[in-house]
Amino acid sequence: MGHEFTSLVLALLQTGDHPAKEAQELLKQVRDIDGSDHFETFYIAVVP
Repeated sequence: MGHEFTSLVLALLQTGDHPAKEAQELLKQVRDIDGSDHFETFYIAVVP
């Protein structure tokens, strides 16, 4: 499968509160980052 599909599946799992496989220390470092960020995700379905 292509990396785009794999990334979509991973994003859906993470959004659904599926437990991450990363080390707990890394997850703690990410959670401790201060600041206000805004992310937008775009999905374009292309059908041949």
